[in-house]
Amino acid sequence: MLREDDIQVLLPMTEALRLVEDALRLQGEGEAENRPRTRIPYPGGLFHYMAGAVPAQHAVGLKAYASSSSGAQFVVLLFDTDSNVLLSVLEADWLGRIRTGAASGVATKALAAHGASVGGVIGAGGQAETQIEAVTAAVPLKTVKVFSRTPERREALVKRLQPRVQADLVPVASAEEAVRDSDVVTTVTTAAEPVFNGDWLKPGAHVNAAGGNRSNRRELDNATVFRADFIAVDSLEQAKLECGDLIIPAREHPGIWSRVVELGSMLAGKNRGRTSPTEISLFESQGIAIEDVAVARYVYDRARQRGMGQSAEFGGTD
Repeated sequence: MLREDDIQVLLPMTEALRLVEDALRLQGEGEAENRPRTRIPYPGGLFHYMAGAVPAQHAVGLKAYASSSSGAQFVVLLFDTDSNVLLSVLEADWLGRIRTGAASGVATKALAAHGASVGGVIGAGGQAETQIEAVTAAVPLKTVKVFSRTPERREALVKRLQPRVQADLVPVASAEEAVRDSDVVTTVTTAAEPVFNGDWLKPGAHVNAAGGNRSNRRELDNATVFRADFIAVDSLEQAKLECGDLIIPAREHPGIWSRVVELGSMLAGKNRGRTSPTEISLFESQGIAIEDVAVARYVYDRARQRGMGQSAEFGGTD
């Protein structure tokens, strides 16, 4: 069994970026299987579960979590694809944050215009930290502007994270300031309505929308979606179920879906990405199970090498 403290030690962002990129590319090559998130409501909360297999990494498993207004608790069950043995139970709050950040980092590396140097982030909650760490590890941004509705939270995030990143982190007073003139814009909020005006985006900007995974909630307005020359998702099947940023405008403009491709398909060379430095690109991140499974396998293997974690016996006896 592996705890949150173990995972923070065992899973550096550089490895998460590599693992998530490999898993998405394998998905694009038809060598990984993902099953979308399912939600079961109960009085006062929701139970969520999702599953995936990455045979090349000898990993298959599921992520499950229960959530309510008081919070959530996450767990990954990791199995070996060769022996079918349950290898590990992993606490998965930090694991989920780092793989979500890594997905945005992979998308930014693949889609941001060459020479991108300025980033803007909207959101300063639990996911924002790993978004900034991943994007700045993937692309050598010089400056990242950080906005959230609460000044104290954005300033605290900048102070906490600055020693870990090369980019200069700057708290700013408005969403417009975070977005205007930014080469890479990342949203990671719990907003139900758009958090910025798509007309603020500069030509050539890349957008990571990482906060929303509910069909009736959105971070992006129609202008952002319609201005995007290239739209990628981590899973088209899952996006059609829960990506409000696309589902809501598609109700009036269903042709949007014909422009959407999976990032893994692009990484596998099956779809074009950016073709011009002035195109606007968009990555819609829902957070998918093959990302959890891939990083969980890496964490488990490193834990065994380093003698970390709590030993437990799974399975019955004859």
